[in-house]
Amino acid sequence: MKKNKFFLSLFEMMDVSDPEVRTCLNDYRVHLIAPAQMTDEEIMKFQSSLREVLFFIKYSKDWENLSSILETNEERFRKLERRAVDVIEAITNSGIKYDEEEEAVDNV
Repeated sequence: MKKNKFFLSLFEMMDVSDPEVRTCLNDYRVHLIAPAQMTDEEIMKFQSSLREVLFFIKYSKDWENLSSILETNEERFRKLERRAVDVIEAITNSGIKYDEEEEAVDNV
């Protein structure tokens, strides 16, 4: 079977090689979304705000590329749902501030 980078086993995700550790874990397959391993073209296939979440996570430690993504997709980032911004903040700890009364955030 062809290996897919988005469907990894637990052992593959954790790079478990120690036989003692392997005996303590079940090696089940995981449906994984790993933004850092995805190409921009793969991320662009998403039509929901998950697209912006994945882009922000992917480039959160690369300010130059993140700035470019924010500029290129400015309209979509200006209308980002509050829940999407909450996910971005929880994963990247980016310090995004917004009015919690608003449904959309326009200052990402």
